[in-house]
Amino acid sequence: MSNKSFKMFFLGQIAQSCKIVSTIEASFMRDIVWKVALKKWRTIVVSSKIPSLLTEHSKINLVFSFFFDDSKFALKVAKFLNQNAPLQFCGSNFARHYYSMMSPTNLEMAHKAFTEPDGSCHILCATSGESTGIDHPDVRITVNKGGLHLILYERWTRDIKLDEYNNKELMFIEDPDRPHAILKKGSNKRNHLSRSGLESILAPCIREYCASYFGNSSSSRLDYNIHCCNGSAHVDQVNPFILQNYLLGKIWDRSMDRKENNNMDAMATDGTDDDDSI
Repeated sequence: MSNKSFKMFFLGQIAQSCKIVSTIEASFMRDIVWKVALKKWRTIVVSSKIPSLLTEHSKINLVFSFFFDDSKFALKVAKFLNQNAPLQFCGSNFARHYYSMMSPTNLEMAHKAFTEPDGSCHILCATSGESTGIDHPDVRITVNKGGLHLILYERWTRDIKLDEYNNKELMFIEDPDRPHAILKKGSNKRNHLSRSGLESILAPCIREYCASYFGNSSSSRLDYNIHCCNGSAHVDQVNPFILQNYLLGKIWDRSMDRKENNNMDAMATDGTDDDDSI
């Protein structure tokens, strides 16, 4: 699950029965208060990393869908959830596994148990192929286990200084997603780069930065299993995160490409000299 805080905003005198449920940054909350002219309002921040949230989901009537890269792991998780199910769900298979190599009969049974209004399945543990092209109604939360959070950026972004974003001419100077200048029709990519985008690149730890961005101060906000990220804060770890270890193909490295080209040039030159001498 993502390391974010879910914030609920209860609007006071203007709309007694209205509420906003959202993942939102603090500066947006100030805009909401100002534009809606709120006189009374409250903010409740709840971390997504709540212990026993999955097995206690019946209290808030949630339906989950998990996607895994490994069918065996999906089966193990489904068994674990059933073994730790609330008493009212014991023996009902409220968590089921689902992957393409199952028999058509079992696939249909699992699908119906999860999609029908009175179905017994509340948590479906499926392989990643099930996550595309199939519509499951009334799913409240989707979790992708095994996915990588990858930030791609161009090299010139590291030449930008954070001080460039302290432009007092901007009306939204406290907005972390602000550009460093007022955008115009012909503004380029550099002008469009937000402060938060640059901060996410420069941050020593991406997980810690995301927690700070969303105001998540829970004790579990920095918890992780094997690796956190490849930020500078983790370079001294015994088993650091290396993206290449999770990919089948080789990541293209510009510097290595240059070395190979230089070697080819040298070999061609040597070969030409040999040919001339013959």
